[in-house]
This record gives sequence, structure tokens and C-alpha cells, in this order.
Amino acid sequence: MRLGHVLGAVSISTISLRIVNRCSEVQVIGSNQAPQQKAASFEAAFHQLESNRWLPLGLIAAGTLSSVVTPHAPLAAFAAMGGVMLRPRRAMAVASLIWLIDQVTGLVLRGYPLEQLSMTWAAVMGGGALAVSLLFSQGPGFCRRSWGGHALWSLLALTGAFLLYQGTIAMVYPVIVDGHSLGAEVIGGLLRQQLAWGGALAAGHALCLRSIFGSTTSARPAKSPGEPGL
Repeated sequence: MRLGHVLGAVSISTISLRIVNRCSEVQVIGSNQAPQQKAASFEAAFHQLESNRWLPLGLIAAGTLSSVVTPHAPLAAFAAMGGVMLRPRRAMAVASLIWLIDQVTGLVLRGYPLEQLSMTWAAVMGGGALAVSLLFSQGPGFCRRSWGGHALWSLLALTGAFLLYQGTIAMVYPVIVDGHSLGAEVIGGLLRQQLAWGGALAAGHALCLRSIFGSTTSARPAKSPGEPGL
């Protein structure tokens, strides 16, 4: 695994811990609950986390870092996980900002030429990122009701985003670059990058939710059987 991927995973974990500190006010019932109550508690916590302003800011910070340490930010991974974590409007705004930061970083830090070909690629990448974020922000109900449903939808989003985003690029690439095609080695490298950053984002988000549950449970222990209500 490349050094940039390792640095990205460590930095995302640090960002996640900072988000946890900002989300400590979330109120969730203890763990000794009926299945329906557990689902309602998880859904409430998820809603509180996605409404917190620090979550999109954390995603943008991680996206900026990826633009610096890698030649191109893994836009599909950020768009997919932004869709999983946020509402559609916020998810698309985050994907757009990360795309813009990635373009500016390429022009300023790496000296990419400002020409028709690069602008065409930028448009294709931006359109793909927006499509991914919009699609996977329309998550089914089960992804917000349990850990298993959330993990399943995150995995489906990362896989589907790669197929949609990179599949579109693979089809457009021969048209733009004189009939050349992307090789298996290049696609494999992109897949590893996608999984490394997307997995780190998913783990960071899970860490936030887990910490919210843990801190609230310790602050508000469940009532023992027979204890009178308040």
C-alpha cells in the first residue's frame, strides 16, 4: 500500500476523533432495549450525526488531504461515502467541493496544463462524482436502522460507485485519448485506492457512531427491571 494511502487512513481517523468530540451532545437510549427500540435509537443517532456540521467539514478536510498526498483524489470513494453519511443536498455539495479542491490542487501544486483535454476530464470526473453522491444518498431504510444494514449499504455504495464512476471513465477514455484503453493494472490500482480511502471513511464514521453510543450509555444507564419510571 502506498504511503499516501496510509497517511490518509491515519489522518481520517484523527479527523473522526475530532468529530466525535463535537458530537458528544447526541442523546441515545441505552443498549438494553427491544429490537424496535434499538432500531429507533440507531436511527436517531444517525440522524443527529448527519445533521452535524462537522461531518461534512471532516469529509472535505479528508478530501483535501487526499488531493495533496495522491495524484488525484479518489472522488468515487468520497462521493459514495458522502452519499451514505449525508442527505442528498449536503452529499452533492461535499462531492462538488472535493472535486473543485482536487482540480485546483492539480493546477497549482502539480502544474497540470489548463487545456481542452484536462478540462474535458475534469468535467467527466465532476459529473461522475455528482452522479455517485446523488445515487447513494438515496439509501434504503435499513441502512439507517442497524449496524448491519449500515455496513451492508456502505459496502454496496463503495462497490457500486467504483463500477459506475470508473466504468464511465473507461468508456469515455478511448474516445478522448485517441483510441487507447485503460489497462488492468491501472484499474486495479484505482480499485485499491478506492477501497483504502473509502474503507477509512467508513471506519471513521462507524467510530463516531460507536463513541456516541458508548458515551451516552455510560451517562444514562438503562433502568433495572421493576424500577419506577421518572
